[in-house]
Amino acid sequence: MSAVGSYAWALQTGGRLRTLDSVRLTAIALRAQLYRKLTRHAQAKAAQRLAALNLDDIQIPDSAAARQALEACRSTELPYLLNHCVRTYLYGAMLGAAEGLRHDAEFLYCAALLHDISIANRHTTGQALRCQCFAHQSAAWSLRWATQQGWAEERAANLADAISRHINPAVPLRDGVEAHLLNRAAALDVAGVGRHTVPKPLRDALLARWPRLDQNEALARFMTTEAQACQQGRVGWLARHGFIDRITTAK
Repeated sequence: MSAVGSYAWALQTGGRLRTLDSVRLTAIALRAQLYRKLTRHAQAKAAQRLAALNLDDIQIPDSAAARQALEACRSTELPYLLNHCVRTYLYGAMLGAAEGLRHDAEFLYCAALLHDISIANRHTTGQALRCQCFAHQSAAWSLRWATQQGWAEERAANLADAISRHINPAVPLRDGVEAHLLNRAAALDVAGVGRHTVPKPLRDALLARWPRLDQNEALARFMTTEAQACQQGRVGWLARHGFIDRITTAK
C-alpha cells in the first residue's frame, strides 16, 4: 500500500482518504506534534542561527529550469501566489541552512514555485475536479514539466512526490530532505505553523520584499471550496482539524 499523500497513493485513490488513510494522517500529525515538543532545545538553537542570517544570504537558483519554473509560476497571473511560492522557497532554504540539512537548491526552488500551480486553474475555471486534490494535480503538472525540462526520471518523480505530499500534516526526512522542507515551509507561510522558529525581523524582511497581498482571504476561500468539493480528501481532513481557520489569521 502506497504511503498516504504520496504521488503513487493519489494515482491509486483519486485523492480520496480511505479509513486507514485518515488514521495514518492523524498519526502523522500526532507524531509531528510530539517531535516538536521533544526538540524544543534544538529548535531554539536553530532560531539563534536564523537570527544571524540575512535574507540576501539565501541564494536564488538561476539555472534554466529555475527560470522556467519562475516563469510558470508568474504566468498564473496571481500575484499573491507568486509571492507565496517564493517565500516558501526562502523559508525552506533558511530552515535547511539553520538545521544543517543539505538539499538540492534547484529542486527545492522548482518544487516551491510549482507546488500550488493547479490553484490558478481552479481560480480560472471555478471548478474542483471530482476528488482529485489540488496537490495531486500540481504534482501531475510538475511531473510533465520536469520531463520536458529533461530531468532524469527519478528526479522528476521525486518532484511530483514532494509536491503531492506537501499538504500532509508533516513529511519526515526519510521521505526526502526537499519534500520535508517544502512541507514545513509551505505550512509556515500559509498557516503560521512553526513560525516561532523564524525570528520576527527575518519574517518582516521577507514579507516586505514579497508581501502577502490578499493571500489569506484567497487561500482560505480556495481551501474551503476544495474541502466542500471533496470532503473525503486531505483538504477536507485539514478543514475538519482547523487548518483553514489558521490560514485566515496567518501573518
